[in-house]
Amino acid sequence: MKRIALIATCLAIMLAMPAGADEATIPLSHANAATMQALLQGNLPDWQMRAHGGAVELPEGVERTEAVIQRNAIRVVGTEDGITQLRNMLKGLDTPRAQVEVATTWIELQDPGVLGYALAVDEPGHEIAPPQIAVFADMSDDEISALKDAGTIISEPRMILRNGFPGGMAFETKGEGELEALQSLGCVAQISPDDRIKLQIDLQHMDHRPQAEQKDISLQMMVRVADGETILVAAVGEDGAIRSPVYLLTARVVEQ
Repeated sequence: MKRIALIATCLAIMLAMPAGADEATIPLSHANAATMQALLQGNLPDWQMRAHGGAVELPEGVERTEAVIQRNAIRVVGTEDGITQLRNMLKGLDTPRAQVEVATTWIELQDPGVLGYALAVDEPGHEIAPPQIAVFADMSDDEISALKDAGTIISEPRMILRNGFPGGMAFETKGEGELEALQSLGCVAQISPDDRIKLQIDLQHMDHRPQAEQKDISLQMMVRVADGETILVAAVGEDGAIRSPVYLLTARVVEQ
């Protein structure tokens, strides 16, 4: 009975393959087989499809593909020429993904006025629509040092993100054993064709201290920075003044 079952299985496999079709298993070195298969079939979310350079089209002669998870490979059935073309396509797709390090410094300022006013509130007819976000670009080393000296560093979280893929972290700040604040940082970093880095950032700060003037700060923004550039990001109040804490962000492309 076992022999009959084995013969039946072999016949089923043979019937499933088109006449004259070849088969190959192509191993992947860097990409995940399941993700690659989803990319080939056009089943990835839009943001993830863009991270891989957009949708791909299977070469003519490729009948079907499937992921071989155990071997991290793609199994392909089709003509010899179609398989060759797919193999070459996968070489271009199966490359080390660029990574972006996003380093941040969260600073509480005793006097946020050291940064001045982000908006010209004294101009006639000028209206403020809070919440506003102030971005100070291309901070110099001297400016960064002066800013740190003028305040207290709450935390310095950093993370490594794959190009175009989201990442995030949550952490807390304690003082004398008591919870002072809860913070979270979410980010998507994408390297542009001009080698600048586009950052989609979500900063959350929830202060539990009784004396805190600003209990909750939520900043969502999208900025473009040069590789290695440091920017300062801050919330702006209704009066146009900078609110504490403020955030230094540096993004740079790093080796995988």
